[in-house]
Amino acid sequence: MKKNILITGVSSGIGKDASRVFLEKGWKVIGSLRDEIQAQKLTEEFGSSFLPVIFDVRSNEAIKASKSKIEAFCGDRQLDGIINNAGYAHPGPLTLLQADELGEQLDVNVLGIMRVTNCFFELLKSNPAKQRAGKIINISSISGLFNSPFVGAYCISKHAVESMTEIYRRELYIHNIDVIAIQPGPIKTKIWGKSKGKLDRFKDSEYGEILAKADKSISQSENNALDVEKVSALLLSCMESRKMSTKNVIHKNKLGFNIVRSIIPARLVDKLIWRSLRNKNPKNRPA
Repeated sequence: MKKNILITGVSSGIGKDASRVFLEKGWKVIGSLRDEIQAQKLTEEFGSSFLPVIFDVRSNEAIKASKSKIEAFCGDRQLDGIINNAGYAHPGPLTLLQADELGEQLDVNVLGIMRVTNCFFELLKSNPAKQRAGKIINISSISGLFNSPFVGAYCISKHAVESMTEIYRRELYIHNIDVIAIQPGPIKTKIWGKSKGKLDRFKDSEYGEILAKADKSISQSENNALDVEKVSALLLSCMESRKMSTKNVIHKNKLGFNIVRSIIPARLVDKLIWRSLRNKNPKNRPA
């Protein structure tokens, strides 16, 4: 009997590639999307072992409405895994963002995980057709471990995902449902490319000269990013292994990242960040 996994946000990037990998390994995949046309395209591409479900993670009603369709597709085995992947990044200086912009970021990246998890976790419980309880993997980010300027809303949302992951794991321990986080660094997906141009609104602010180079920095990060297949392989390993680390950083320079995050004093990191910004923009120098 094939294993079943629900992956949110499969229209592109990590979600789409993970769907491909799990299908190739013999799993049945339920993928959430917001677009009917894209759902049809993926069905044609992936075949009968793929079930598209149309919902926005901001809509509790739409998520719940998909449950009976998912249960019918999974059969007696129900779900073996959930990958909470849907999300986006809203850039901008925190002092210049509106409260509702942060609210929208949290609604998708944090409350979206809560809505999906609360609706479907019961399908992960062990049963006669499935001897082991399933797992939940939350796609977090290194931004949930390290705070960078001008992506504050995103960092805050991913820090919340880190907390939520631990809380769910400790509460769902009663059902032997494991809950872990994946923390990707720069990955070749569209998430940051979609941010290009969104900082133009701040060009007349005190951060204008710094942010003017943001699109170029995004392009450089994309060029140095890991292939999305690296994340998909890790997701498959996490789902198929009996026990994985609760936190799984995937980064081209994991050692360097851990040194900056854990060893270098925070105030020194502040200075290093501003030194980097100052070197790119000599006029932008804190007093």
